[in-house]
Amino acid sequence: MRPTGKGTIFFRGWLQTPPRAIQQTRIFRGRQKGISEQTFHRWKRQFGMMPLDQAKRLKELEKENARLKRLLADVIASESEAAKK
Repeated sequence: MRPTGKGTIFFRGWLQTPPRAIQQTRIFRGRQKGISEQTFHRWKRQFGMMPLDQAKRLKELEKENARLKRLLADVIASESEAAKK
């Protein structure tokens, strides 16, 4: 690796921006949108390099799962109240 100036490196014949610089740019963009660095890293860990459509589907499934859990809890609660009477 040899420096070529202005935040880029020449690596195996390709001109690239260092990964740390890319991450810092994403964090800066997140701050502009009101997303904290902690939230950015949590999302990065959770979704990684997942394509956007898969990430959206995952969020939909998580919401549906939460709704079904609440529904089940309501049914169990109503059954336990009926059993007490």
